[in-house]
Amino acid sequence: MRLVQLQWQTLKFRIPTPGGHSYVDVAAWYFQKDGQPWFDPSSVINRAIAEHYFPDLYTRSMDWPRADPWVLLDRQGNVLKTGRRVVDSGADTKLYIESMYPGIKTAEFSTETIHPAKMQTRRSEWPYVNFVWLADDSPVTDVSRADLSKRKDLFLYADVNEGGRTSYTQLVAMTLGSPAVISSGPYFNPQSIEYIEVTAADAGADAVALRLRSQQMVLGLNALQVALQIARGTDTKIPDANPSAWSPETAPIRVPYGDSGQIDMTDPNGHKWSIMLHPARLKQAPG
Repeated sequence: MRLVQLQWQTLKFRIPTPGGHSYVDVAAWYFQKDGQPWFDPSSVINRAIAEHYFPDLYTRSMDWPRADPWVLLDRQGNVLKTGRRVVDSGADTKLYIESMYPGIKTAEFSTETIHPAKMQTRRSEWPYVNFVWLADDSPVTDVSRADLSKRKDLFLYADVNEGGRTSYTQLVAMTLGSPAVISSGPYFNPQSIEYIEVTAADAGADAVALRLRSQQMVLGLNALQVALQIARGTDTKIPDANPSAWSPETAPIRVPYGDSGQIDMTDPNGHKWSIMLHPARLKQAPG
């Protein structure tokens, strides 16, 4: 569907036009202009797409964890795919989409708050929609041609609770038998980073068996500065986990896909964590 082009055709007679006619060109032109125009076409385009593809946009619960809508567009602004996914960052959203459709490469990302054209009710929070665009050099531009056999086996993220404070790890795509390291970033705990190494030991039709190791790295005097840089989206690199500092590996915990499983751990420094694991099917996921 070409809602973006239809909105553009309506708007282009009301306001000066940028050099290109794609959604990316239009949005970039307005965001870079000096001052704010009386009319921002991107908000109308965003709302038109969101309301069309997500009929429950204004009625669905905003309680966390929630599956926020995402929209994948090509360079001309055509909507390629839409869906919902529990994510905690733009990086999570892009990883999710690229993992669902192997071979595509994404570029621009924008999280937009969507308000209805007529405010008929008051809310403390309005829905968010994540817009993602294919990159100019994406090897695959037609998502129907993505080779789904190249998908990994599952997605995973975790909630980490330590001392009554809960943080969320990034999303990872995993292959059976290969360990993946997830971490709760320093913007949740500026003094340290909690690392969890997860191995999907075995998987059945409806559940996966997961083994875990953990460690905590104290960041020292520059912890707050590192945390702020990461929170602002700079290219600050989170230090890698110490290969020799892992706790002993746990016995496998079996968790149903689309459900949650809790495990309590103690790392080598004596820190006690409660970890809630959230696996989701990837290899056989509809798409």
